[in-house]
Amino acid sequence: MHKNPIRVALLGAGERGRHVINYWLRFVHCEVVAVVDPSPAALDKAKQFFGDKAAKAEFTSDLTSWLARADADVVTINSWDNHHAQNAIDCLEAGLNIQVAKPMCQSIEEADRLVAAWRRSGRIGIVDMQIRTCPLIQEAKRLIDEGAVGKVRLVTCLDSVGMGACFYRASRYRRKDQVRSLTLAKGVHFLDICNLFMGDDPVRVFASGGLDHFGGDKPDDLKCRACDERGTCPENGDKALIGGMPFPFPDSLCVFARETNVYDNAIATIDYKGGGRCSYVECQFTPEYQTTYEVIGDRGAIFVRYAMDERLFLEYRPRDSARVERANFYPQGVAHGGGEKSMSLLIEDAIRNNRQVHPDILDGRNAVALCEAIDRSVETRIPVDIPPPPPAEPSAGRGSRERSARAPSAAVGPPSRGAPGMRRA
Repeated sequence: MHKNPIRVALLGAGERGRHVINYWLRFVHCEVVAVVDPSPAALDKAKQFFGDKAAKAEFTSDLTSWLARADADVVTINSWDNHHAQNAIDCLEAGLNIQVAKPMCQSIEEADRLVAAWRRSGRIGIVDMQIRTCPLIQEAKRLIDEGAVGKVRLVTCLDSVGMGACFYRASRYRRKDQVRSLTLAKGVHFLDICNLFMGDDPVRVFASGGLDHFGGDKPDDLKCRACDERGTCPENGDKALIGGMPFPFPDSLCVFARETNVYDNAIATIDYKGGGRCSYVECQFTPEYQTTYEVIGDRGAIFVRYAMDERLFLEYRPRDSARVERANFYPQGVAHGGGEKSMSLLIEDAIRNNRQVHPDILDGRNAVALCEAIDRSVETRIPVDIPPPPPAEPSAGRGSRERSARAPSAAVGPPSRGAPGMRRA
């Protein structure tokens, strides 16, 4: 164990932020030096949650004054989605390394401002798209980089959001003024993986989508437990299922409320700079809660199943034979397929060795840009071009050391081992 602990600060002490720090405390030799949130109630809850583990931490609601004296090796930013970009910029300008929650911003314009601030700062900037770092996805990426499928030509992604009703449609996630879209608020994870598997930058999108199941004429404050129709309603929070398993939300807001205006399904075709294509489908009223990928090259294909039920696997099929090689992955109770653990260890390694790793701010920018293009195409019903990232200035710091479009991603953790031709994580 390293002699000196990593000094980590939390910006945004809500449920997600508390759990991120909990993973740090579980897997990294670290200490919590500060918790910052404008809400006194959130700070009190964080104090209770961390207890003695944050006994020496400063708890404050004044971000500006804290940044002026901040002494931390990394700040993990878990504020509300629409504050991520400015919080990240402020921390970078204060000379702090950052781990910023997904989506790192709400628009390409915000993303490019954040990219510029990151490059100027010379600080480490990592986007907390922890599904990218889970062993399943890393193994699929390793096979792609080693040429198992040849040149990647097509990627398909089916994003089945089984929590669409009982969570995402029963909270602020149903309003565009809060999250813009669920493609951005949640699908950004999986579109980032599409970019990763393709190994290229997206340049053009044509998408179609709509609000075809949720929304309606019910009062915005109506809850399932107070509704006269709860006995017959198919979306009753008390009887919610995810992948066929009970997942009750008794205080769920009505998913057929008037204020609901975020589309609940979409299909997108994505063109990449090098000529590859991706098909992305998302649905929030499906019974499943999983995401599947098919990566097809000129020498073979890989099928990937990522899900919250811990039944994760990939299958590799070469073109020149009938064999199928399968690897199963068991996260063993670590969220996001083991990605939470891998992400915290990845950031620790980056800080201790003073090096930038992926997913970096540019990866986050390309994922957000893809989400915005899908949203705009759904709204306008026309193809949308994605502008390239702003060029790096020659005098930029560490942030300017960005990879070429098709360079392999940074390794996460020790090499995996398994049967010949397929190494399990």
